[in-house]
Amino acid sequence: MQDWTDDDYSTLRRLIEKAKNDPEFTAEDVAALRKMSDAFRGIEAFGRVGKWLIFLLAALAGAMTAWEQVTTKVGEWLGG
Repeated sequence: MQDWTDDDYSTLRRLIEKAKNDPEFTAEDVAALRKMSDAFRGIEAFGRVGKWLIFLLAALAGAMTAWEQVTTKVGEWLGG
């Protein structure tokens, strides 16, 4: 999945501005479009945080596993 770029967001902002000036759209419609845009950005930010949290947890698990293996092997080597 590809993240939205600043160009995509500016396009979305332009569409909302265009809807604001269009007589077919009411103020409630424009407000709903803004809320949907904000909600999407929030969900996208939540996904980014989740991705990094999973990465950090996996790195922590890998480091703990590596530490356990190293300490076990060093203990066996020193113990004979």
